[in-house]
Amino acid sequence: MTDGLCHHTIAMTEPALQQTENQQPIPSIDGNSALRDLCARLHSQVTTFLQEDFKTERLRAVQAQVRHSLAVIQEALDKYE
Repeated sequence: MTDGLCHHTIAMTEPALQQTENQQPIPSIDGNSALRDLCARLHSQVTTFLQEDFKTERLRAVQAQVRHSLAVIQEALDKYE
């Protein structure tokens, strides 16, 4: 999967500060550099999750849904760029 999502600029009126599952704050998105850093971090987390060999059917189903969602997003980006 390409990192095409990271090349799109998102305009936000207020800085975004969210908590991840492990309670580490996500930096506010105030420019392209911060957005690229956030995209890279999320890409790494999603890639790591998709590479796991889960034993439960539920987590394998979540992986399948994430793969499907990424394919839909990529198709949209390819179609509308």
